[in-house]
Amino acid sequence: MYILDSDSIAHLMDDPPVLTCPYCGVHTGAVPISYPRFGLVQRFSLNEVGIVCCCTACNRAIFLRSAVHVRGNPIELRTPEVVNRGVEPSEVQYLSGAVLADFNEALV
Repeated sequence: MYILDSDSIAHLMDDPPVLTCPYCGVHTGAVPISYPRFGLVQRFSLNEVGIVCCCTACNRAIFLRSAVHVRGNPIELRTPEVVNRGVEPSEVQYLSGAVLADFNEALV
């Protein structure tokens, strides 16, 4: 992935990164909807940037973090990592009352 000096994300819309969605579990494309601007990455000499993508399967927001690999024109990014994770399924049928409420709060 890379950031162009024109701040165009057309190259990412045409060929979005492919990953496993943390919500629906489908291996699908993640279309970027919010992307860092070239000038700001250069000005503040950022070492990592955040990208918000939309899962093409379930249409939920996926937050990615990527390290800046080469600061030039274009700015090259390393392979992004998913910041938000889906909730792991847990067996809670044996819990009740306040314990169940505390457990669910801890999961969130």
